[in-house]
Amino acid sequence: MPERTSGRGPARAARALLAAAVVAGLYALTWRALSAAGVAPLWVAAALVIETYLVLGVAYVALVWRPGGRRGDAERRLVPRVAAPIPIRWATEDGDVGVGALVDISGRGAGLLIPGSRFDAPRVWMQFLWFDDRVGMQGRVAHMRETPDGLRLGLELDRLPAQSAEVLAHYVLPFSASRVWQRESPGHRAVHLPVRVEAAGVGAWAITEAVGDDGATLLLPQGFPEGTAVTVAPWGRDPARAATVARVEALGEPPFGLYRLEVRYDAAAAPSGAAARDASLAAPRA
Repeated sequence: MPERTSGRGPARAARALLAAAVVAGLYALTWRALSAAGVAPLWVAAALVIETYLVLGVAYVALVWRPGGRRGDAERRLVPRVAAPIPIRWATEDGDVGVGALVDISGRGAGLLIPGSRFDAPRVWMQFLWFDDRVGMQGRVAHMRETPDGLRLGLELDRLPAQSAEVLAHYVLPFSASRVWQRESPGHRAVHLPVRVEAAGVGAWAITEAVGDDGATLLLPQGFPEGTAVTVAPWGRDPARAATVARVEALGEPPFGLYRLEVRYDAAAAPSGAAARDASLAAPRA
């Protein structure tokens, strides 16, 4: 994967050179004006010049310059991110691959949720499992933190290719704006995790809206009729849980179309100990 080239270094250097040129020019003009006016002694003129540019320097630091170092996410982001829970496949340069969930995104950065509690790769490539699954993005891991549902990665994205920017503008952002994934389910916990739903050899990736001990509410681009027996696998891994589609709803937004499935777990078919271990799809997977 190509390395990202940042334009911030050259931009800062250009601003510094411009500031130096302006200061030098003003210094020369001020000195000439004070000398021509016959200000005596000359050290008074020098003191005035030095004081003037010390004030200008302090103003520049206070109003323009921003020191480096780590700051909070909101302060670092030049482009605000939008929430957009979407299942993704991720990969690293070391050959590690897995499934996760997009948390939020902008043209500059993205938040990912992946299973486990350790991650050592400096860069990540991701591919959407909805929309056009050939479209991908990549970026540098800027920060990470553990959450109850998995490991949260913050990516500083490389410049987006034209196709990726088009998918972001025409699909991801409309999906975020539609807010179809914010529906509340009484007695269930709102959480957005990727799950693999399969029935009779047909499968699709879904994102959870809410999960509970008795079932879950899912969003996915594939509809299944009510009463269909399905299996639901968090992060696409075993053990999958047997369930039945209790309700299906076709959603008109976003433009590519989604379905909302309410599934009920089949407790009798769960293996011994699975009910306690998988009491919720939100349980993080190592």
